[in-house]
Amino acid sequence: MSEPTDTTFPSGVQRVAAALAALGHAHAPRMLDDAARTAQQAADALGVALGQIAKSIIFRRKSDGAAVLVITSGDRRVDEKKVAALVGALGRADADFVKARTGFPSAAWRRWAMWCRRWR
Repeated sequence: MSEPTDTTFPSGVQRVAAALAALGHAHAPRMLDDAARTAQQAADALGVALGQIAKSIIFRRKSDGAAVLVITSGDRRVDEKKVAALVGALGRADADFVKARTGFPSAAWRRWAMWCRRWR
């Protein structure tokens, strides 16, 4: 497992790490050596509880095509109806949409995990 301060990391990961540090977040993102396709796999790789993993999903807002990023605890499910009530009707974001809006391939979102506090 590696820290994103290494200049060999993609610039996007370095930007995320810098933004978190600037906000005073206690932990930096960590790149896993192997792909973690689920939050549970990421938790296992990091040796933490599932609820300490931040998982993300990107939707496409139907009204204007905007990307909507939802981040939740690894032990929670995103309620699409509740998100839609806040931001408008949602559709699925395909891999091309995710890459165009974030600069990351959609699979990259599943390959890195953030150790975070539980916000309850």
